[in-house]
Amino acid sequence: MVIVGQAVLVYGEPRLTKDIDITLGVGIDKIGKVLHVISQLKLKILIRDPIEFARKTMVIPASDQKSGIRIDFILSDSQYERQAIQRANEEED
Repeated sequence: MVIVGQAVLVYGEPRLTKDIDITLGVGIDKIGKVLHVISQLKLKILIRDPIEFARKTMVIPASDQKSGIRIDFILSDSQYERQAIQRANEEED
């Protein structure tokens, strides 16, 4: 689920945002799969030890080297986040 600035662009006022926040709806136990997807997308992980960083912050910061856009992958497995994902709307680009 795309959240924060990108969601505001869809539902609110146009504004400049320099990053993308994606809440994944998975917990720390799926970090291996998340890191695999990041690798497959050819994104650069921005911290030295992503597993330890994610255990502390529940975030894996990465960037697309071509565009320079930062992408924060948010591990999110709380009841609130599961409900938010269930209520999310699908949008066409």
